[in-house]
Amino acid sequence: MKKGKKDDTEDARLWRHVTKSVRPLKEKPAPAKPPVVTSKPKAATEKPRLPPAPPPKFQPAAKPPAFDKGEEQKLRKGAREVEARIDLHGMGQAEAYDALTRFIARSRGRDIRNLLVITGKGRVGGGVLRRLLPLWLEEAGLRANILAFTPARREDGGEGAFYIRLRKK
Repeated sequence: MKKGKKDDTEDARLWRHVTKSVRPLKEKPAPAKPPVVTSKPKAATEKPRLPPAPPPKFQPAAKPPAFDKGEEQKLRKGAREVEARIDLHGMGQAEAYDALTRFIARSRGRDIRNLLVITGKGRVGGGVLRRLLPLWLEEAGLRANILAFTPARREDGGEGAFYIRLRKK
């Protein structure tokens, strides 16, 4: 059906009719702010509760010791085999630390050098274990066993995992 001037004027008339009944929305007043309640602790030993803080972003304490360029490339390309792996994700901090130290000691005792430690990516801001692993590896007790560490390639866990190269016995 071909539109002519009659159809255009009819549309315009209909549009004017519809827009006559349209009214702007009323602006709603801003919601009142809740009153600030300052309560004193009930007992001297009770501490006031603080609002939850956002999790810190992932930042290792120190730059990880660098892998030998050839070794890192071999690991990343899959040419160098990961000889042992441990999955810490889902564990609490203390449990994960203990498991990690036992895993490194056991691997070193077996003369295993290339490890994969899976921490998990965590939620917003990075996981707790993912943030803590580089710090743990820099501690004197573990540092003596570690030659280098670096985040894993995507196929091995990406941001939620690390390659660790142990020193020779």
